[in-house]
Amino acid sequence: MSWKSDDPELDMESKSIAMSVKADMFGFSISVSSEDGYSGSTVLHSEITKHPQTGQFFISYLFQGEVPNPESTDDALYDGAAKLAIIFNDSGEMTLSGHYWTNRAWQRGLNTAGLIRLTRES
Repeated sequence: MSWKSDDPELDMESKSIAMSVKADMFGFSISVSSEDGYSGSTVLHSEITKHPQTGQFFISYLFQGEVPNPESTDDALYDGAAKLAIIFNDSGEMTLSGHYWTNRAWQRGLNTAGLIRLTRES
């Protein structure tokens, strides 16, 4: 599955990303990259969980981010995590939506965090 985020409704700086989710009988894998090629990430651990009271499903993952050619104010490597709710609308279309956070630039007190909203590409 390919997913894209290009959400103008988010009232903050936004960046288009692409996420690929592959599943088989033994598990699943995720890869994420920015569409401008500036950064990408490797998922180190991922799981699908179900909230015990609401029944809502989530994809949670830990990742290592990489910036191949960082600007002087950026980090080449960083770690992060995300928890995305799996949401189906009335017509059965699926969206992944949630928060992420990283230790990017933590030495300068500039950790990054934000919202991710992904829709499945046809």
